[in-house]
This record gives sequence, C-alpha cells and structure tokens, in this order.
Amino acid sequence: MSNATIEDDAVESDPRLLFIYTYLTKTTKFKVDKWQKMMNTDMYKTMIMDFLEKPQHSVLLVTLTSAGTLVPSLTFPTTGKTKSSYFARVKPEPITAENIRKCLIFGDVSPKPLEDLAVLVEEVFVPVFCNPANHKGWPAVVVEDV
Repeated sequence: MSNATIEDDAVESDPRLLFIYTYLTKTTKFKVDKWQKMMNTDMYKTMIMDFLEKPQHSVLLVTLTSAGTLVPSLTFPTTGKTKSSYFARVKPEPITAENIRKCLIFGDVSPKPLEDLAVLVEEVFVPVFCNPANHKGWPAVVVEDV
C-alpha cells in the first residue's frame, strides 16, 4: 500500500482532519500509524470531532508523549514534558472545511513556556529596548523609564 493511501485512510476523507494531520506531521514528525492509533481510540476521536463541531470548545491540544503516542486534550495541561501543538478557535462557530483557516489559529507549545519567555525577554526584548538607536520618536518619559 502506498504512503498516500495510508494517509488517505488515516484522515478518513475529512478535510478538517487532513488539515490537523498535515500540521502535526510537519511540526511533530511522527509516523502515520501514531495518527491511526489515536483516531482508532473512540475517546480521542470523539474529543477531536467535538472540538471541530461544538463551538464551546475553544482549544485542542495534541501532544506526542514520551511513550510515542498522540494524545489530544481540550484543555492545557498544568505540566508537560514534551512539545504540544495547539489549535485554538478564533470564532465560536463549528469548524468546516471551508472556514478552517479563518476560524483556527495554530502553533506549538513548549514544555517549558515560562523559561522560554524568560530567554525571549532577556535575549531579544531587553537588547532592543536598551539600544538608544531604537529610542528615536519615543517620548522622553518612556525613554527614561526604559
């Protein structure tokens, strides 16, 4: 069986699932059998379909665990050991094949977001704000505060 046929079976001809699958394979680098295993678990498939069809769910988080399984969640975990991918609803309406790109924002969540934020502030924002060349056009009060 060709790889394209395997992928077609994995997303069950639902363009919304294909969108999620395509993003996850680009960012997480897993084999198609991980997706199939997740979608063959009724609880996980129901969770994903509920997110797509019910506007009250604002976020879908999919994590590739250290055990190598894909696990969806409708809430952010309090702790994480691996990177996750999120799909967040912008508008409170069902996600369709036609509106998926307009209604979702998506990206990755680091397992250590606070540490990553600290590095971003220290290595990017502080040097930019402290550089006098960047102060042109700023009010004097703001320059003094920085």
